[in-house]
Amino acid sequence: MVSKAVASLGAWLTQAEEVLQEQREQSLSPSSTGPWNDANYDSIVTLATFERGLAELLDQLCNRPGRWVLIANDARRANRFWQALAFEDGSLIVEVVSNRYLQSPELLSPADEEKLTQLEWEAPDPVTSPNWRRVEATTSPATAEVARQAVQTLREVFRMGDEDRLLLKTFAEADRGDTPASECVPVPESVPESTGVEPSFRPTTEIWADYYRQLYPGHIHPRSSFDSWKYATMAVGIAKQLWQARERARLRWESENGDSPPDWPVAHPPVVLWLPMVANAACLECSWIARGSDATVESAGHIARDHSVEHGSDRDTVRQLRVPISERDGPIDEVLEQTWV
Repeated sequence: MVSKAVASLGAWLTQAEEVLQEQREQSLSPSSTGPWNDANYDSIVTLATFERGLAELLDQLCNRPGRWVLIANDARRANRFWQALAFEDGSLIVEVVSNRYLQSPELLSPADEEKLTQLEWEAPDPVTSPNWRRVEATTSPATAEVARQAVQTLREVFRMGDEDRLLLKTFAEADRGDTPASECVPVPESVPESTGVEPSFRPTTEIWADYYRQLYPGHIHPRSSFDSWKYATMAVGIAKQLWQARERARLRWESENGDSPPDWPVAHPPVVLWLPMVANAACLECSWIARGSDATVESAGHIARDHSVEHGSDRDTVRQLRVPISERDGPIDEVLEQTWV
């Protein structure tokens, strides 16, 4: 029996498919139109309803033409989410939020992360895949198993019960190109000058563009359309959050040392940008940021100090300098109280 959520979603998918068809008839390449966000399917369902309909819903998404995104947020804690990207050939990628995007008290505990490992989620990679994920690199994904893993994660990691509610969002992605199923070949060590996949986003005049370019040089030649999608969404969000954290720390620095760099005690003041659970070394004078991540704020602080010395600051002065730690989304008055390393 088809659940009400699946039935109404089917009607929306039919409408979305008609719009994408209109784009094609107007000779607009789906890969050039960008995400079609004008018609989102939003709903609120209990976990019990979600469990009954998820496998069938995933089957519909994987079997329909086009590329579809399904996001399920815990209604109590909107930053905790499970999401799926269903490709036009049937392959599927699903993800669960990692601590990169969470703050206390929503952080996943070590026991939660161990449970995710036991549930066979692939551990996050801070640069290329910051979330926990599962890839079904096949045109016949195991949707029943994916659904079982998703529900078990919501129950055992998010600690949701049958009557707890999920906020669901589904929308169409107009990008086309390589998919997990078409990429089941070894990736060459060097990326060719052109991969034939157009990037979804290239920063230009955005104030955080230098951060983006340093952290994600692969956006120039993405290896797949999925990488392109990541660069246009998740990577943009991380670059923005890091830059905002840097700006809050710069305000703190200027409140103590003035807003004229020639009068500062060091030419390139070091800073640590902390987006749990990743520490990033950066600078309060220039737009440099260390690519990659460090295990501790202390090691990131050392890298930031080295950058300051390399750009003319006195080594002894820098060694004695307190390096601010600026967290994500913290208001200035809270950042003022942060620990210094």
